[in-house]
Amino acid sequence: MNISAIIPARSGSTRLPNKPLADIGGEPMIVHTWRAAHQHPDISRVCVATDDAGIAKVVLAAGGEAMLTDPAHSTGTDRCHEVWKAWGDGGAVINLQGDEPFPDPAHLSSICTALRSQSWEVVSAMRPA
Repeated sequence: MNISAIIPARSGSTRLPNKPLADIGGEPMIVHTWRAAHQHPDISRVCVATDDAGIAKVVLAAGGEAMLTDPAHSTGTDRCHEVWKAWGDGGAVINLQGDEPFPDPAHLSSICTALRSQSWEVVSAMRPA
């Protein structure tokens, strides 16, 4: 089973404007998130779903895939669904949050293992607070 990651990212944050483009160690936050998914051995395709051409531009410049989505979407899950429908392959998808620049590879592996078991339709990674 191929597993893809779709990373929703929008520029409309009110608490931290342009959050996906926030500089972390010389690179935008969204690039860190994309790279973590791209380098994971269980994830075959990664796409950033965004309503912002500037976000798409930095992802493309880093070698990633990005798709501009409808700015009317009210949730990141709506953005993920738009990309998933455009792909048309119906494979398994991880909705990886764009403001999580350093996802734990073990969490991603756990999600992929659960998806491959075909026992679950929805899988969420959690950890104790």
